Amino acid sequence: MFYNYVCIEGLIGVGKTTTVNYLSKEFGAQSLFEKFEENTALPNFYKDKEKYAMEVELFFLEQRFKQIQENDFSQKTIADYCFDKCLVFGKINLPPKLQETHTKLFIKKKRQLIMPDIVIYLLTNAERAIKNISTRGRKYEKHIEPTYLNILQKEYLLHFKTVNKLPVIIIDISTLDLSEWGRLYSKLKETLCLKHPAGISYIVL
Repeated sequence: MFYNYVCIEGLIGVGKTTTVNYLSKEFGAQSLFEKFEENTALPNFYKDKEKYAMEVELFFLEQRFKQIQENDFSQKTIADYCFDKCLVFGKINLPPKLQETHTKLFIKKKRQLIMPDIVIYLLTNAERAIKNISTRGRKYEKHIEPTYLNILQKEYLLHFKTVNKLPVIIIDISTLDLSEWGRLYSKLKETLCLKHPAGISYIVL
């Protein structure tokens, strides 16, 4: 693997964690997983976003910051999130005044962290993501709506257009059946063994 610190990103339910598990084993890298289950406000957030948004976002901001800060990057690392996720979710979940406070905290924290060498974004449609979410059976996630996921994905893609210091590879898996995920894994292994220019590149499977 050409890169030392890889982030796999995408919508909720796209298959980030499964992908990280596979790639970590293939490349002998350590895995870095988001511990979303520790965010006790998350189930309430999906029922009442306005009331619990700031609590949820501040928790994730601090948790992700601490986890990345404490990680040993002398070893190759593949993560199922990137720190910029905080900014993306903050923009769609928080009202303007709280968003401003949250963004200032994000910028301050980000300056203290090592940034990934490459980001892989798994692009799918909201309907397929919802189907995957229902399959894994987390009760609080049943409140997630396709409209929310569409807004989230739009914000992710807008954000990545501003990233110019590292490669962002967007892989369109929206038509990929689960039985064909071997094709995705093969393409990911090939992709991570090559040097890519900074900015966005697209791959359609």
